[in-house]
Amino acid sequence: MCREMSKENHFIKKAKKVQRTKQYRRRSPGEVLRTALQLVREDIRAYGLAVVIIAGYLFFCLKFFYSSCPIVMLTGFPCPGCGLTRAGIALLHFRFAEAFHMHPMIYPIAVFVLVFLICRYLLQKPTRFLLKYVVLILAALGILYVYRMLKYFPNHEPMTYYYGAVFRFL
Repeated sequence: MCREMSKENHFIKKAKKVQRTKQYRRRSPGEVLRTALQLVREDIRAYGLAVVIIAGYLFFCLKFFYSSCPIVMLTGFPCPGCGLTRAGIALLHFRFAEAFHMHPMIYPIAVFVLVFLICRYLLQKPTRFLLKYVVLILAALGILYVYRMLKYFPNHEPMTYYYGAVFRFL
């Protein structure tokens, strides 16, 4: 009886082990890319309208206004993110010092975006754990904004005043 019980336990343990290996089996690079592209397509379908609206807004603002930033257009004062777009473009062109000069927070933001993309699309892990880093980045943006306003405003790019602001004429 004991032997029969131990054999049954052995088969149960073996079956559980097989199930675990099936759950966590390694995927080929082709499978990873196919799944990642499928997730990208699903995200585009889910958020496509928002992307189209934002792209239309940016096109309209850059074609007819000084800036695409609503804070600059309304108040004339730079926002906490002023310089991030130019810093991102400089970073993509491998001009690291210029990127840092435009906005030092480009590096933590770029690392965050890279980690998000890897977790979401390649590893397919939940990205909820990244929310605490979003809060940290936003807090750092606020602190850096105050510092830059005190040190550089209004004479150094990108911390300059826009004299065509809407509230200036009110």
